Amino acid sequence: MSGNVSAGLHEGPGLLCEAVQRYRARMRLAYSQRRRVAWVAAAVLIAVHVWAPHREGIVGGVLPWDLAFHLGWMLAAGLLIEAISRVAWRDVDGGGDG
Repeated sequence: MSGNVSAGLHEGPGLLCEAVQRYRARMRLAYSQRRRVAWVAAAVLIAVHVWAPHREGIVGGVLPWDLAFHLGWMLAAGLLIEAISRVAWRDVDGGGDG
Protein backbone atom coordinates (compact mmCIF):
# COMPACT_ATOMS: atom_id res chain seq x y z
CA MET A 1 0.00 0.00 0.00
CA SER A 2 3.04 2.27 0.15
CA GLY A 3 2.89 2.81 -3.62
CA ASN A 4 -0.73 3.97 -3.51
CA VAL A 5 -1.09 7.73 -3.83
CA SER A 6 -4.31 7.86 -1.84
CA ALA A 7 -2.71 5.93 1.02
CA GLY A 8 -1.04 9.16 2.19
CA LEU A 9 -4.43 10.60 3.07
CA HIS A 10 -5.07 7.78 5.51
CA GLU A 11 -1.81 8.21 7.42
CA GLY A 12 -3.16 11.04 9.52
CA PRO A 13 -4.77 14.46 9.51
CA GLY A 14 -1.37 16.18 9.32
CA LEU A 15 -0.85 15.37 5.64
CA LEU A 16 -4.34 16.48 4.73
CA CYS A 17 -3.90 19.77 6.60
CA GLU A 18 -0.59 20.37 4.82
CA ALA A 19 -2.23 19.71 1.46
CA VAL A 20 -5.04 22.12 2.29
CA GLN A 21 -2.54 24.79 3.38
CA ARG A 22 -0.53 24.38 0.17
CA TYR A 23 -3.73 24.65 -1.88
CA ARG A 24 -4.79 27.80 -0.02
CA ALA A 25 -1.34 29.34 -0.53
CA ARG A 26 -1.58 28.68 -4.28
CA MET A 27 -5.10 30.13 -4.40
CA ARG A 28 -3.99 33.29 -2.57
CA LEU A 29 -1.40 33.91 -5.26
CA ALA A 30 -3.87 33.18 -8.02
CA TYR A 31 -6.47 35.35 -6.29
CA SER A 32 -4.14 38.36 -6.18
CA GLN A 33 -3.31 37.86 -9.84
CA ARG A 34 -7.00 37.67 -10.73
CA ARG A 35 -7.62 40.89 -8.80
CA ARG A 36 -4.88 42.67 -10.75
CA VAL A 37 -6.34 41.48 -14.04
CA ALA A 38 -9.80 42.68 -12.95
CA TRP A 39 -8.45 46.13 -12.01
CA VAL A 40 -6.59 46.47 -15.32
CA ALA A 41 -9.67 45.36 -17.28
CA ALA A 42 -11.84 47.86 -15.41
CA ALA A 43 -9.33 50.65 -16.08
CA VAL A 44 -9.26 49.76 -19.78
CA LEU A 45 -13.07 49.80 -19.94
CA ILE A 46 -13.17 53.21 -18.25
CA ALA A 47 -10.52 54.60 -20.59
CA VAL A 48 -12.32 53.27 -23.66
CA HIS A 49 -15.59 54.74 -22.42
CA VAL A 50 -14.08 58.17 -21.73
CA TRP A 51 -12.05 58.34 -24.93
CA ALA A 52 -14.54 56.59 -27.19
CA PRO A 53 -13.87 57.11 -30.87
CA HIS A 54 -16.71 58.93 -32.59
CA ARG A 55 -17.27 57.87 -36.17
CA GLU A 56 -19.94 58.23 -38.76
CA GLY A 57 -21.45 55.27 -40.49
CA ILE A 58 -23.58 52.22 -40.16
CA VAL A 59 -22.43 48.87 -38.74
CA GLY A 60 -23.84 45.83 -40.51
CA GLY A 61 -26.25 48.03 -42.42
CA VAL A 62 -28.46 48.35 -39.34
CA LEU A 63 -26.90 50.17 -36.35
CA PRO A 64 -25.28 53.57 -36.19
CA TRP A 65 -21.60 53.19 -35.27
CA ASP A 66 -21.90 54.98 -31.90
CA LEU A 67 -24.81 52.76 -30.85
CA ALA A 68 -22.95 49.60 -31.89
CA PHE A 69 -19.85 50.77 -29.98
CA HIS A 70 -21.83 51.44 -26.80
CA LEU A 71 -23.69 48.15 -27.03
CA GLY A 72 -20.37 46.34 -27.37
CA TRP A 73 -18.95 48.34 -24.46
CA MET A 74 -21.92 47.46 -22.26
CA LEU A 75 -21.54 43.77 -23.17
CA ALA A 76 -17.84 43.90 -22.22
CA ALA A 77 -18.67 45.70 -18.95
CA GLY A 78 -21.34 43.13 -18.12
CA LEU A 79 -18.93 40.26 -18.79
CA LEU A 80 -16.31 41.95 -16.59
CA ILE A 81 -18.82 42.27 -13.74
CA GLU A 82 -19.71 38.59 -14.14
CA ALA A 83 -16.03 37.61 -14.12
CA ILE A 84 -15.32 39.74 -11.05
CA SER A 85 -18.25 38.28 -9.15
CA ARG A 86 -17.29 34.69 -10.03
CA VAL A 87 -13.50 34.72 -10.00
CA ALA A 88 -11.86 37.85 -8.65
CA TRP A 89 -14.23 38.69 -5.79
CA ARG A 90 -14.40 36.05 -3.12
CA ASP A 91 -15.28 35.73 0.53
CA VAL A 92 -11.90 36.00 2.29
CA ASP A 93 -13.04 36.30 5.91
CA GLY A 94 -15.51 33.41 5.90
CA GLY A 95 -18.47 35.65 6.66
CA GLY A 96 -21.59 35.74 4.64
CA ASP A 97 -25.32 35.59 4.65
CA GLY A 98 -25.53 31.82 4.93
